[in-house]
Formats: sequence, C-alpha cells, structure tokens
Amino acid sequence: MQNWELSKDGKIVCYDMTPMLEKEAFQTLKDINVFIDTCTVLNDTLAWDICKNRDNTTCLDIDPDTLYELPNVKERIA
Repeated sequence: MQNWELSKDGKIVCYDMTPMLEKEAFQTLKDINVFIDTCTVLNDTLAWDICKNRDNTTCLDIDPDTLYELPNVKERIA
C-alpha cells in the first residue's frame, strides 16, 4: 500500500506502508477497506480515523518529518 504525504515544509513523499502494517498499532489497517475508509488528514498529517469520531488523540498517524526520513520512502517528490 502506497501513500503520499506532504510535510509542513512542503516536502512530498510516496512511501510503502506495507512494513508499518506489521506493527501492532497499525494491524487494523491490513484490511484494505479500513485502510481506505478511515484515511483522512488529522494532526496536520495523513491519518487513519479508526474510531470515526474525528478525535485527533485516537487516530493513527505518522509525523510528517519522521515519515520523510523512513527507509521505505519510494520517492521524494519535492
């Protein structure tokens, strides 16, 4: 599963989310329907609103600056 992310400084990356799905916190996203249906923007980054309540304290997200440095980044667009 690939995602695109835009960081606060305007960097855009495409990354492979597959390795993250093995982490316990992201296990629910292995279901492609959950992955797509809960994908949103919260906390100024790509997030998954698993509870579907728009509560930014309970969503799954990845800090954009951390994301840009992950080894599974496929492309650094900008």
